[in-house]
This record gives sequence, structure tokens and C-alpha cells, in this order.
Amino acid sequence: MTAINHTFVAEWLVNSTTHAKTLLKADMIADGEKAPYVEDKPWIFPAVPSGKLYTTSFSKHLKDQAEPMRQRHQLSGARGALYDLVAEQTKIASVEVEERTWCRLSCKDIAEELGIHSDYARKIYQGNPFRHTVKMVEGRKQLHLRIASPSDATLEDQARQMAKHWRTYRKKRETNDEFGLLVGMARSSPTGMTLDIFRTVLSNWTPFMAGAKVAQFKALEEGDYFDPNPENFEVRFLRWPNIAFMRRFWYVAVDMYKMHVQWAISPKYPDVYDPIVNRRVKRDQIAV
Repeated sequence: MTAINHTFVAEWLVNSTTHAKTLLKADMIADGEKAPYVEDKPWIFPAVPSGKLYTTSFSKHLKDQAEPMRQRHQLSGARGALYDLVAEQTKIASVEVEERTWCRLSCKDIAEELGIHSDYARKIYQGNPFRHTVKMVEGRKQLHLRIASPSDATLEDQARQMAKHWRTYRKKRETNDEFGLLVGMARSSPTGMTLDIFRTVLSNWTPFMAGAKVAQFKALEEGDYFDPNPENFEVRFLRWPNIAFMRRFWYVAVDMYKMHVQWAISPKYPDVYDPIVNRRVKRDQIAV
């Protein structure tokens, strides 16, 4: 039997890998910038995918959907009084925020109206049937309240969840423009799946980029839903997660997520599997 020259095999492998890296680097755009290969610059491989698939947020959404909104007769004490106050203020001084109708009430207002301590006022508007958010109004933070079902999250609610995870994952805050892009992702997602898709993509960035690169090559020939002109496209590979790029190819993220679900979740668990694979996003919600 002829002996294998292991030294030669190792040398061939190293040389071929180095050459492949050179070609890939020359054709790569790292973090949005075209970066030609530099001999003395260390090669950084794309992030290794974790293989994680997230479904916890969607499972919670299904649970919230199954929970009926509490009615006035089911509330007592201060929470019942708050229900009446919110309903009254919404009728006489409603505001439209985040595509919902709210009333503005500070904790001080609630405390004075109900005769309770302001610390207690902060507790009683938490949970079913109240929804709340804090918005800047004339340079000041203002509490907004409404009566709604537990599953009635706004697009901004979903964007805030994504932003929180982004800060933990990337160790930096999103810009105002990026927050707007997160809202767009929420608008273009099947209901209840936004955060799970977002987290799954961040944890599996390289497979997402592979799918996005295929979409870019296809767009070089025929454009895509957003832009039918192929001349406006170039192939980009981002080494690290980028919110603007995710928003542009969010349809790839949605498809990738459903593929992961079909691979990883057995149909033996229809309580999660069936709602995910059967949910659709309306075509008119895909726009940037």
C-alpha cells in the first residue's frame, strides 16, 4: 500500500484554504464597506451559527390570545376605579398613538383621582385589561393608557422588545432610524412571531446572510419586490448583524425562520408547529 504524504496533504489544504480566503475577501463587503484583501490583516471568519430556534415569544402570544380581556365587573377596588377613569378620559380626551387610541394620565393624576399612593398607582395599571406605554410629549415623558386584550401589542411594543434584545446581543443601542426599521420588521412579520424571528436570525447570522446573498444574486438579474431595477443591486456580505440590512431582506428572515421550524419542530407538537407554518403576512404589509 502506498503511504500517504501527510505533510503534502496538510500543505495543500493550507494553501488552498488561504487562496479561497483571498478570493472571498476580495469579493466581500465587510460591515457595508468594500474591503480588499490585506495580507497582514488577520482573517476573521463569519460568526458560527448557534442553531438555536426561538419560539417562546410566539407561545406567549398564543397564550395571551387565549386569555379573554377582563371586563369591568371582574375588577374591584382601585383597579375597577382605574378602569372607569381610563374609559372616561379616553372618551373626552383621547389621543392617537402607535395606531391605537389612548388617554394620557400621569401616576400623580391616577393617585389623586383614586385617593391612593403614587407607588400603588404604578402597580394597578400593569396587566390585563390595561396596556400602557410612555411617550415623549413636548419634551416630557407622558404615560399613555388604554383598555385592551393581553395580545393587542402595537408594532412599537414589538420593536421595543427587539431593541432590548439588540442592546443585549450587540452591546449597543439602536439609533432612532434603526428603531423605525424595527417597527417595519414588526409590520412585515406574521402576527406574534417578530421577536422570535429576530432572535433566531441574530443567533444564526451566517445562514441568514447565505439566504440574503442568494436573494441578491437573483435581484441582479430581475430585481425584487422592493426594486425591480437589477442595476441598483450589488452583492453584499456583512460579517456582523446589521438592522438596516435585516430590514431590507426581512422576507428572507421570515422564510428562513419557517424553514427552521419545519426542520426542528416535529408536527407531533401542533400547538406551536401548526400556527407558525400556517401564518402568513399580508402582501401589502411587506413594503419598506
